[in-house]
Order: sequence, then structure tokens, then C-alpha cells
Amino acid sequence: MWVAFFLACGGQSALDLPFQQIEPYSATLLANPVRGVATTDASVVVDVEDQWRWIHPDGEVERLFPWTGTIRGAAQVGTDRFVLVDRVTVVRGNTAVDALLSDVLPGEPESLCSDGDAVWIQTDQGVVLWRAGVLAELRVDGRPMPGPAACGGSLYGERVAWLAEGELLHAFAGNGAAWAVFETTAFADPVDSVAVDGTGWAWVTSAGALHARTSDGWREVVLEVEALEVFGGRGSAGVWVTTTDGLRWVDAERIIVPTGPSLEGAESGGLQTDAVGRLTVSDTAGVHQVAIDRPLWLDGPLEGAVVAEPVLVSLSATAPEEVTGLRLQLRGGADPLDLPLSEGAAVFDPQGLPPGPYVLRAEATYADRTTVVERNVEVLPAGSITWTAHVQSIHEGSCAVCHTGSTETVLDGPEAWEASIAGILDNVESGAMPLGGPSLAPGDIALIRAWRDGGFTR
Repeated sequence: MWVAFFLACGGQSALDLPFQQIEPYSATLLANPVRGVATTDASVVVDVEDQWRWIHPDGEVERLFPWTGTIRGAAQVGTDRFVLVDRVTVVRGNTAVDALLSDVLPGEPESLCSDGDAVWIQTDQGVVLWRAGVLAELRVDGRPMPGPAACGGSLYGERVAWLAEGELLHAFAGNGAAWAVFETTAFADPVDSVAVDGTGWAWVTSAGALHARTSDGWREVVLEVEALEVFGGRGSAGVWVTTTDGLRWVDAERIIVPTGPSLEGAESGGLQTDAVGRLTVSDTAGVHQVAIDRPLWLDGPLEGAVVAEPVLVSLSATAPEEVTGLRLQLRGGADPLDLPLSEGAAVFDPQGLPPGPYVLRAEATYADRTTVVERNVEVLPAGSITWTAHVQSIHEGSCAVCHTGSTETVLDGPEAWEASIAGILDNVESGAMPLGGPSLAPGDIALIRAWRDGGFTR
């Protein structure tokens, strides 16, 4: 993997965007004072009178259980919900499981971030990655990364996380538990905050300035006020920025100065954003949500994912009371295929579809606009997956180097894989294998399952 190094001081061209005034959508999620609030992809978790409440995208409030301590962060991977108080607690269903995760961290946890299939944990001794039971510490030349950090970004088509180290900002690229520096940028002053959006841009505040990593490199945004902190999400069209003159919304085309109800009463640390950039504000009156342009969250296959087995897709629209139509389609064949929605969710079943690239397209229609979200996916139904075309490359890249004739479990071809498939799937799904190497990507694991379900076609 090649590594690029940039100097962001002095050589940046200005990004001069037009200013607009827009009254954003706002709604009260909970009319109670809260001690702590945190967001996941599209949900909000709050602490009200020592009881955690999980506010789902459809507005349903789920009471979890009595708990003490102020909520400082949250993340979600699959059905596991991670909540940070003084320790990282895993919530499965309505049950809290300590999982002893905090005991293996290099320091005290400070914040959480999810990029779809892993949790990034910032501690006071560096940033770590927790995925499928495997903990990986992110280092450069042996040095831990103190942060701040932002996960869920992309750069040159690679999945990246941005980790700060003083004046340096590193883009880590990788998969599973194996990540390495892809790009490093040196700023003139320490990085104060970092965020990503869904367009592939990264955003940084440093010494009062706002910087954007565009497709043309780093550029300083002409904000006209001092930038303090930036908030974004991996599916967001832009970012929120706290400034010395209130909040701003910034995206690739404009800078928005929100009008209408003031947000100046938000307490320090009371601002959070979900994955699509909806701002969650906690103040003495309760918990509120603020959004620009009615973003839509699609919870399902990640960008570029291989879909080899049925997967649940759910949609979360902003201002659901204003939505006049919600639609989910699969595009790529001769005609778009509508996926029937029930309560905002549908099952995407690849069986019967020709293998190949498709676009999963979601639409939320309002009286004055339509919000669209698209994900590129690769459909490979079980009957189309073979050892030679799909599984052999996984075997040769991640398994063959160890599972030779000198090991207890010999995997020397499709027959051996077929005989050991239950153990193979148990190990790769838990992250126990490949031993000492990166965990398999979720798409690769789905391919192995689909190869099994299709009858181990050679």
C-alpha cells in the first residue's frame, strides 16, 4: 500500500462557497431534561432519571433498564448496541452485557464511532478498533494515535478512518483488524476536531480554521468566523460546524446559516450527529433533532458489498410526518425492481437475480422535494458462487499459508473446506481466524455461506 504525505499549511487554495439562510427542520424527540445523550447511525440514546432510553428512527422510545452514570457515547454494529458511560457496555435486546471490553483497552474510553461493521474507540492512550471480538490498536511507527478521530470515510475508493496526532492527520485504510496509513497530512497547528461526510470528503478544524479534504486535495473553507468543532456522518451530505457566531452547515456547494429557533442554548458537549448528519441537541428542555434538506438513512448493505443471501434493508426518513411516499428499488437489470416495504423495511433477496452489479436506490418524497440515497452492491446468489471463481481466492489469500499438511486442520482444496465448513464459518464469523491476520470482510464471509448453501459448486 502506497502512502502519500501532504503539507496542508500555506499551500491550500481557498474554498469560497456561497452563503444561504435556511430554516432547518427541527423536532423534539424527548421533552425531558437528560443527563447524557449520544447518537448511533439513526438512533439516539439518552439517560433520563437514571434510566436509559433508546429513541428509534421511527420515534419509538424504548426503555432499557435502570443505570447510573452519564452517557458519553454510543455505536451500533448489527444488533449489538454499544454505550459508553465509565465503561463500554454492550446492549443485546434489553440486556446489558459488560463483555469486559473496557478491561482490555489501552486506556480510559472517551468516545465511540461505528463504520458499519466495527467500533472505533478513542481512549486517553490511543485509538483502537473492535471488530468481531478482535481488538486492534492503531499505531504509526509504534506511536499510539491520540485522536481526535472519525471513522466511516473514503479516499480514492478505499475505506478509511481519519486519526489525528497533534499537527498530523493520518488516513488509515484497511479491513477487518488490519489497517495501515494510506495518507498523512501536516497542518500548521494541532487538529482540534475531524469529521467525515457521505461524499468522501473529510473535514478538520485547526486553530480556528475549517479545512476540507476534497477530490482536489486539502482546501481551507472561507467561513468568515472562527471554526471551533466539526460534526458529520458517513452518510451525510455535509457537516455541522460550531463557530464563534453560532452553528453553520457546510457542504460541497454552500454554507448555510440556520435561521428560526435559536440553538445557542445547547450545552457544551450536548451536540451529536447521526450517520446522515441530523444534529441532535440536548438542553434543559429536552432532546431535539435539527436537519438540513430532509436526509434519508438506508440501513442495509454497505457501499460495494457483496449480497449473496437475503438481507434486511430499512429506511429512516427525516420528518416522517411529512413523507408522502417511500420507495426502495434495485436497479441494474432491464427494469427497476421494486422491493415492497412494510413499516419502512424490506428483505433484499438475491436469489433468482442474475449475478452482477446493481444499485440499491431509496427515495423519500415530500411535497417540495425528493431525497435519494443509492448504494452500489454486487449480487451473487448462492447458486452462482463457485470454488474456482469466488472462494479459492479467499482460501489462497487468507487460509492456505497456514492450513497445510503440518497443521491440525488441513485445508488444501474444496473437499477439505466442505468437510470443515461448520468450523470454518464459526472461526471467521467470530474473528478467531485468520489467525494473526486481518478478519475476513463481511462480503467474503457471505460468499462462503452462499457457496455452502448452493451445494459447494466447484
